[in-house]
Amino acid sequence: MTGWERAAPLIAKALKYQDEHDLDYVKREVEECRAQLWHGQQSIIVTRLVRRLDGLACVIWLASGRMGELVEEMLPDVEAWAKTRGCVKIVIVGRKGWVRKLKRQYTATHVVLERAI
Repeated sequence: MTGWERAAPLIAKALKYQDEHDLDYVKREVEECRAQLWHGQQSIIVTRLVRRLDGLACVIWLASGRMGELVEEMLPDVEAWAKTRGCVKIVIVGRKGWVRKLKRQYTATHVVLERAI
């Protein structure tokens, strides 16, 4: 089983909470190196590097699996990798579980709300 085949069901699960992208889009972004796929034992993270006014940011775009593994095992690797790429911050846009789990290390600076008109 390839890394993508292993990750696809978890990515599909994360995509259920949004309506902007589908699995084929994510796969294409990873294959064309515009996104990075991180594998845990039971979890995945998909990141993107984004240039912002205050510098390069590593955005955790999608994540799925066990929160403990995501935060305690995978996130430190993502943070270390991002530093080597010149990132000045990690940005997580996600559900409230991230805020509860990371309140000691991260500051909630925004809430992302959307409304279709």
